[in-house]
Amino acid sequence: ETLTVTGNATIVEGKLGDVTNYTGAHSFGSLTIESGGTYIATSGNTTLTSEGTYWCLDNAGTFTHNDGLVTVTTNTNTLIRGMEGDVASGTGANRLNDLTVNLGSDGYRLEMDYLGASEPCTINRDVVITRGKFYPRSPDDDANALTIGRNFTVQADGLYGIASRTGADTFGSLTIQSGGEFIATSGTTTITGT
Repeated sequence: ETLTVTGNATIVEGKLGDVTNYTGAHSFGSLTIESGGTYIATSGNTTLTSEGTYWCLDNAGTFTHNDGLVTVTTNTNTLIRGMEGDVASGTGANRLNDLTVNLGSDGYRLEMDYLGASEPCTINRDVVITRGKFYPRSPDDDANALTIGRNFTVQADGLYGIASRTGADTFGSLTIQSGGEFIATSGTTTITGT
């Protein structure tokens, strides 16, 4: 079963989604989860195609990833906000499971926007940058740590990183394909697997 919202979907209170039944594709222009709201993601693909105020995903409530994939396909620079990943599941959950960045141009960027200067960010499993730029940023500096639990892949039209970044990066594995670009942090990059 699919769900498509061409504009901004805002969850003010209550829940959207069902852990046991939602396996089809969901597509939103952008998704805002307010305090008191819960999004239980499909175990398939949730696609974000545009943005609201500045964010394609703005979470102040609960985002339950349900082992699903989030794909960002905006034709603009955009942000994911409130998904630092310190709570993996349940009430207040704010962790992505898998992420694909496939922006409309390799010049556009997707930033993980941290709410605090020292908060780390964890993404459960795989991240693939198909097209565009991706990196974490905080309001005050670029010192936040990023952990990707499994594989991180930068494809031909992708770029990861920014020259000012000092925070620690940890990846299960790292693949930079021909044409892809990886700007390492001036801090520590750790590879934990293969």
